[in-house]
Amino acid sequence: LLAVAEELRPEELSNPAAQILFRLALGLAREGRTPDFATLMNTLEDERYKNLLVDLDERAQTRSLSIEPAERLRLFLDSVRRERLALQQQQRQR
Repeated sequence: LLAVAEELRPEELSNPAAQILFRLALGLAREGRTPDFATLMNTLEDERYKNLLVDLDERAQTRSLSIEPAERLRLFLDSVRRERLALQQQQRQR
């Protein structure tokens, strides 16, 4: 997770709730704690974020049969890189 944080900042995520969950996971990882589902659930106080985490976990479990997590992460980071590059190109054209 900390390696991902070197490439992706929470504010780059478009969803504010995703930013909060990512920041929480990073904080746990920096403390040396594993930011797994149980730890995140026990750390979260807001029911909205707990419900979102449950929803994300359920989605991930149904998708886990088709793509390995490492490959899914690679594809996601590739997408982030493409979006970042497109934004930089737009800014240069202005």
